[in-house]
Amino acid sequence: MRVLALAVLCAVALAVGGSDDLNQRIYTTVQTNGACVRLLDVNGPAGCQSPRTGAVGILYKASTAQELADFALATEEGYVVLLTQALFKLDTTLPFLEGLGHYKGALVYNDGFGAVTDEYSPASIRPNNLFGLPYEPTSPAWNSVGGGHGTGNEEGSAWLDLKRPIFQLRDDNVASVMARYNQRNQAVAGKQGSYPLWAVELNSWMYATKDAETCLRRGHCEPLGSGSPWGTVRPLTSADEVVMISAKLDAMAFFHDDAFGADADASAIVAAIAAADVLSQQAGVRDLPKNIMFSLFHGEMFGYIGSSRMAWDISQSPSTFPSEDAALAMDRVEYLLELDQLMSGSDTLSLFSEYGSAKDTDIFNALSGATGGLSVTVADETGTDLPPASVRAFLREIRDTPTREAFGGAVLASYSNTGFDNKLYNSRFDLGELYDIEEGTVSTAANRVCEAATLVARAAWKLADPGAAAQTFTANCTFANELLYCVTVDRNCSLVQEYTGLFGTGPINRYVGVYAGNFVNTETHFFHRALAMALAVDRDVDVPAGSCSSNTFAPDYGLWPFPGDKCVNSSTWIARAISPAFTLTGGLRALGSSASDYTDGRDPRYSTWTESYWDDPIDSRIFLVEDPSMQLATLLGGLAYFVGICIAISAFTSYVSAPSAVPVSQLVQD
Repeated sequence: MRVLALAVLCAVALAVGGSDDLNQRIYTTVQTNGACVRLLDVNGPAGCQSPRTGAVGILYKASTAQELADFALATEEGYVVLLTQALFKLDTTLPFLEGLGHYKGALVYNDGFGAVTDEYSPASIRPNNLFGLPYEPTSPAWNSVGGGHGTGNEEGSAWLDLKRPIFQLRDDNVASVMARYNQRNQAVAGKQGSYPLWAVELNSWMYATKDAETCLRRGHCEPLGSGSPWGTVRPLTSADEVVMISAKLDAMAFFHDDAFGADADASAIVAAIAAADVLSQQAGVRDLPKNIMFSLFHGEMFGYIGSSRMAWDISQSPSTFPSEDAALAMDRVEYLLELDQLMSGSDTLSLFSEYGSAKDTDIFNALSGATGGLSVTVADETGTDLPPASVRAFLREIRDTPTREAFGGAVLASYSNTGFDNKLYNSRFDLGELYDIEEGTVSTAANRVCEAATLVARAAWKLADPGAAAQTFTANCTFANELLYCVTVDRNCSLVQEYTGLFGTGPINRYVGVYAGNFVNTETHFFHRALAMALAVDRDVDVPAGSCSSNTFAPDYGLWPFPGDKCVNSSTWIARAISPAFTLTGGLRALGSSASDYTDGRDPRYSTWTESYWDDPIDSRIFLVEDPSMQLATLLGGLAYFVGICIAISAFTSYVSAPSAVPVSQLVQD
């Protein structure tokens, strides 16, 4: 009996142990670049998710408008649509699919889309229109290729509340999936081929529901956020007036794993760092009457998260940013010059501001007087309108109207007041290759970024010391081009290895992610180290190996370790980038009142975006599925087989466990 039991247990163990092998025989992983995920703010959800058990459907290809229309006639219970990018970008496609009961999800693939002349943006027409200083009613359609949804068709597809999962098929996996489809699934007028057919399972279950307030209370989401690298040419003091140069650090895309943003806004990041690099090497820069500060604000694509936090911090009474002993107050930010998209458009850079204050004019004059020897020029658009920019977060935080209208805040970009020249704004196709960014060769676009860096550095000097003569120094275009290449083309480059040792290939993904307190991701560390090196007072501090660490805090000089035991001394730090709508522990602050200008609580124009937790893994797989009638027959046959086996085992067990007959003579004692 024990031998039989052991045999049964061994058989079960072998069956369980072989389940992984069986799984691999049935399913093939579909290689993707990630999935559309679920975000939530106080107004509700955006993005996508699958059912908890996954979304399963027969693979159906829609590469033309007719094939997509024919899908409405498809007769099976569920389908996953293999959707070409050219159809995916259309405003009508997702609402059409979401209205069909047999649509279970989509795999989006690129069919050659993404040339510099193509147009696609999942962002809104007026990005961040719910955050910071409100747009004027006459504000231009800055992102004219975006929108298509919501009120007035202003909302981009990235902000839709979609009920089915959408994955992005990796380019090198398209041929494999397409071969399977062509083998068995080709449809004519919505009717599939003969069974067995290829089916796909998409898994992207998200826990959070309803809105940010609900999911935070249930512990199902976390606020978006990270850290904003910032630094000054000399340690900040409580008496310093500041000229601030800024850029948006993050990018976004419909699929967050592909948030590369070469023009929006890697070009601005590189120009800011290259400007810091050339400025810090000029004699006398640390003795200027005003300090010069560089800020790379994180989370800007999701409601000006980093800039609104810094603006809120320095507006507190008293301010404690960056420390109580050297606090920066809003009235000591003399000028804020923000850099935006610089590679698309022309060599005529436009300077935008909201009010056209005297300080805005100072910024324009400083820039226009710094163009000597450069091919770029500056057009005065001050006082006309302000594009989507971090400056809007600062202006919103200045509650006194006359003070706000006198503030010196402007945006420098290569587009005009008719809107963005970048027609791939906030899409995965905004890549360095479109602008011929190459390692070792300074392209036309890279040269414009470098000239913008020179222009901004010279202008910052003039704003910091109005009595100074015009400067003639120039930014290092070799450095600017290499940094641009690392960020927008391939992070497997010498600068990245020198600064952080960030692994991988391809452009740097700059999606902000969720706030993690004092911890930031490797990508943010890279940009901090790049800025620290650019602003360093000593780029090779002589310290014993392994001892490059600082006991100082912002805004003093700090020692920052680099790979290879290199040590850099720089007044460069990382500020919190979490919306002031949240406490530092991630709780949602109570809504303030308009009567107090929302100084008694949360401003409704602060970002409240959160990201849902999800079940691991987020994945997709493909497998063959039989005709439903055949599946039923197989199920019934399997059940009959199982019942038969159970009866046989029961009979056999009864037989082997029955007591043997004993002779009567053995039961009678002598």
